Amino acid sequence: MKRVNFLYTFSVLACLLTPAVAQAESSVALLEQQQTIAGKPIALSDQTRTHLVFLDIWTSYAGEGAETFVAQLPASFRQSTQQIWIQPEFNVTRAQLQEFQSYYPQVAPLVLDHQQALLKQFGFWQTPAHVLIEHGKVVFSGGNDALLAYLNPAAKAEAPRSGMQKPTPGKRSGRQRNLKV
Repeated sequence: MKRVNFLYTFSVLACLLTPAVAQAESSVALLEQQQTIAGKPIALSDQTRTHLVFLDIWTSYAGEGAETFVAQLPASFRQSTQQIWIQPEFNVTRAQLQEFQSYYPQVAPLVLDHQQALLKQFGFWQTPAHVLIEHGKVVFSGGNDALLAYLNPAAKAEAPRSGMQKPTPGKRSGRQRNLKV
């Protein structure tokens, strides 16, 4: 009976995971078709890990942006990854992104995610969010706390705070923004 249960569970998991793997591969292909706001094509490196950072520029102006979080990640991680910053096309224009990049030059290359195609393809509904790609395959996707836990599995993940206080019930912290698509 245990063997039958195992085989059933294994076959169900295989059916469930196959679309996720295919979706992750098609997500990487979709990413490679994008261009930066400077008009340059996105080129993923086979030599380094690629770190996609989905951000909301308006939280950056408020001092709570994804660039603050990324700057607090271990230097060894930042130096060994190729960061690609992705702004979903939600309440933002190309001109606003170009102005933003003049204030935040470290947020480069910057991609405008038309119709939130990448955000949806990677299964996100809010920012900030992170995806790690190695050799063309997605090895991680999640929010700030999940990325910290992935990078340091031995320690309990506590997201770095950039001077932010713990949110009070009923008050939105601004750290993550739900996007209605």
